[in-house]
Amino acid sequence: MEIKKSEGQTLLTLLRLAICGVAALCIFGMQGFVNATFDFFRNSEDMVNSFFQGEEDEVIQEDYGNSYILYYEEQLEDSDTTLHIYKQYYITGTEGQMGMVDSSGNVIFEPLYEGIILLPHSCILKQDGQWRFYDLNQELLSEESWDTVEIEKNEQGKISNDLVKVSRDGVYGATDQQGNIIIYPRWDDLELYTYEADWPIIRVKSNDQYGFVDSEGNVVINVRYDYAALDSLTTPIENEEGEITGERTEPVIFVLRNDDWGAIFQDEDGDPTSVDWSVDPTEEILNDYQTNFAQ
Repeated sequence: MEIKKSEGQTLLTLLRLAICGVAALCIFGMQGFVNATFDFFRNSEDMVNSFFQGEEDEVIQEDYGNSYILYYEEQLEDSDTTLHIYKQYYITGTEGQMGMVDSSGNVIFEPLYEGIILLPHSCILKQDGQWRFYDLNQELLSEESWDTVEIEKNEQGKISNDLVKVSRDGVYGATDQQGNIIIYPRWDDLELYTYEADWPIIRVKSNDQYGFVDSEGNVVINVRYDYAALDSLTTPIENEEGEITGERTEPVIFVLRNDDWGAIFQDEDGDPTSVDWSVDPTEEILNDYQTNFAQ
């Protein structure tokens, strides 16, 4: 069925009215319903416009280059609602002189850059071999420049960490998305993907030894292990009579030192315990070690 432009505008109006209705439901305590539907309304205009842009999108992709997806979560101010924002752009220009346009062909960046990373409220642009942080008006946010930058995404392509991995002169650290240094670059490697909600710490490497730092760069697991990896472990729960009444799953760091395996757990305050050398590693940990670390 063909949808006319005027019908599309009517649909937009109805969707906007629906947004007001959803917002009103918050007053009556129906936050669960709001959470389930607000993301749909958030991008309603893009959804309606997509009815009229099928052929145009094909032309844009043909005239320009590969698509660039910006996918992230954003907390609605003064609310428990989390929005899932999905936007599509296209790369323009050639290698070494890249630019970007949106799905309507509006220019976001002129083709002047060796690399472009677009973030929710800033961007990282590469010129003369160096990456620098800018706001969306391309005003410089930080005087720092970096040899490499890397953002962490999950399997669906959504930005999954607020930090940006950066390197300079062969050592690694991390900044926030405005370019402010959070973890000073001093590590031989740093892996943002180890930052998990259950235990938000980041694996680092120095002189072929591994440990963990927190999101502010403080060392929480000493960097002295031949291998260290964050995983989870399921253990039985016993009552006073020794009967198993259930099970619990908790985060654990498996470590290897001088051919001995051990495990580090969280205490009640969220701090690491001393190494329990009686805990055997899981099959996944052994496979990871054999595949990626064993000489």
